[in-house]
Order: sequence, then structure tokens, then C-alpha cells
Amino acid sequence: AGAEPEVVAAKLAEAVKADPAQPGPRLLLIDQHLRRKNPQAALAVAQEAAAALPDQPDLVDALGRAHAAVGETSQAIATFNKLAGLETKSPRAHLRLADVHVQAKKPDDALQSLKRALSIDPKNLAAQRGLILLHLQGQRPKEALAVAREVQKQRPGTAAGLVLEGDIHASQKDWEPALTAYRAAMKTPRSDELAPKLHATLLAAERGAEAENFAAGWVKDRPKDLRFRNYLGQRALAKQDYAAAETQYAAVVAQQPENAVALNNLAWVLAKQGKPGALPHAEKANTLRPDQAVFIDTLAFVLGAEKQFPKAIELQKKAVGLQPENHALRLNLAKLYIEAGDKALAKGELEQLSKVEAKFAGQAEVGELLKSL
Repeated sequence: AGAEPEVVAAKLAEAVKADPAQPGPRLLLIDQHLRRKNPQAALAVAQEAAAALPDQPDLVDALGRAHAAVGETSQAIATFNKLAGLETKSPRAHLRLADVHVQAKKPDDALQSLKRALSIDPKNLAAQRGLILLHLQGQRPKEALAVAREVQKQRPGTAAGLVLEGDIHASQKDWEPALTAYRAAMKTPRSDELAPKLHATLLAAERGAEAENFAAGWVKDRPKDLRFRNYLGQRALAKQDYAAAETQYAAVVAQQPENAVALNNLAWVLAKQGKPGALPHAEKANTLRPDQAVFIDTLAFVLGAEKQFPKAIELQKKAVGLQPENHALRLNLAKLYIEAGDKALAKGELEQLSKVEAKFAGQAEVGELLKSL
């Protein structure tokens, strides 16, 4: 309910000690460490659990996942093979093995694992999706389409197989058959979530007017479809069309005033346009989702736009502390220093950024800013 991760982990560790024969607390603790990107701690707990309860399938599965998380693919494969022996009528182990084989860059072995999973459960959608992905990566679109059409036979009247077929065509940039498949999928029940996919495909097919008409009609007929509104907002942000993004996020906030993501995005686009009202939206987003670097970054940007530099810099430093490997946050801190007139501190941050790997997308801007100081 909001406690620090260390507190949660400590309580789960106490639960393990209270009843070591119960797998439940051990599983929760392993998953807690994996969620918090602490795979070594997860592995230590999983190894202890496997020693205490050696043939408990869920714990064997957790041990395999922990091995995979730390990059020990050989150990993960051995562990999931053990799981396959414990669960002869379940596809779970073979699905896990496929994931690890992909991680180990062994697509042929992954393919065989997925086929074993389907021999146990011929309608397993996760295995079918995995097969399609491997076929596409191996430049085998015909085989991928065969799997998608098998899904359609197994699940008539549903969207799953049609969406897979559309995705396969789209991956090959065959836009017309992709559109045909998506339109067919949208005629099935509970398919409203496909609207963004159809709209994006229309744009990719350079049918902009049709895409615009589709979006306008969809919003008019389904004003409460906030998923589509958020999608349109994201597309507008990507194009730096801040006015259009404002329209979409304002509509989301009007219906979901506690939607922290929409509040954050609305605050940002308002500030980018120099419009009033950004600050209360940013502050509310941070109240709803405290200690989130991306939300703090937006609040700092809004404060900087209002020339409240000391508070903006303090918050931006906090964001950098929360995500020190997020170089964009540090770049934004340097910009705030420049706006505040502190060139020395800005230079220190920029020089630190100039030493990171060249793949950082903001590296050219870092160089330009350094030259300007």
C-alpha cells in the first residue's frame, strides 16, 4: 500500500521464517525482488527455497526465472527442464524454456520448445504468438501466417487470430491485407482496443485523411474511450503537436481527474505552449504518484517555465537521484542550471553526460550546449 520496497521485503522474509514449509511467502519474496530489478537477491531466496522444498513446481519455476534474470541461461535451462519433468501435462516449462533460448540467442531451440508446449496444449495462445515472432525473425512470414490462421480456426468469432494476421502483414509493410484483418477483428466482441492499431496502420499506409476521419468518428461515437484518447495524445506528442495533445489529455482528465499520467502529460504540453494551469496539474500528478522520476521531471520543467529555479533545480536533482542512469533527466538539470544563470554547475553536468556512451540520443545537444557556455 505504499511502503518502501525494503520494508515489504523484510516483512516477506519474516513470513518465510514464520513458516518455512509454505511456498507462498517465498514466491512473493522472489517476485518482489524481481519486480524491483534485484535479481541477485531473488536468486539467493530462490536457491534457499529450492533447497528447502526441492520438488515444489512453483519454486522450481521461480528459481529458473531468477537464473534467467541474472543471465545464467544454462542454469535456467536445466531448472526449467526439471520443471518439465515435474509438470508433464503443463506447457509452462516449455514456454519458459523458449524464453530462455531466445535470451541465449538460440532461436531453433526456442522453436522446438514452443512446439512441445503446443503438443501439450494446442490452443496455447502464448506459444502461438511466440512461434509467430520466431518465424518473423527468421524471415518466414508464410509460416507465421499459417499459425495465425490456425488460431482463427481454433477461436472463430474472436479477434485473436485476425489481429495476429494483421500484425504479420504490418510487419511486412503489407498495409492493405493488414487493414483488412484489423477491420475484420474490429467486428468481433470486445475489440474496441484495436482502434489505435487500425488508426496507426492507416497512417503507415499513407491514408492520412481516412485516418483523421476514422479518429474523429471514433471519438464522436465513443467519447468515453479514454484508451483511444491517450493514444491520440501520444501521437500528437510525438509530432510535437502540443495543441492537439492538450485537447486529448484535457478530455481524459475531465473524465478521470485522478489519472496521474494524463495530468502529467497535460501539465507538460500546457507549459510547452506557455499556457496557464500547468502547475496544479503537475503538482496533483506528483501527489497521486510520489517519487516518480518522470513526474518530478515534469514538475521541475513547469516550475522552470515559471522562473521558480531554486525549487525546480531541487526537484530535478531528486529525479536524477531516483534514476541516475536516465541521462535525459541529467540533461534537463543542466538546462535548468543554464536558465538559472549557473553556467559552472551546468557545465559539470554536461561534461559528465559527454562521457557516457554515444548511443545517448541527446549527445548532440550536450555538445551544442557545452559550446555555448
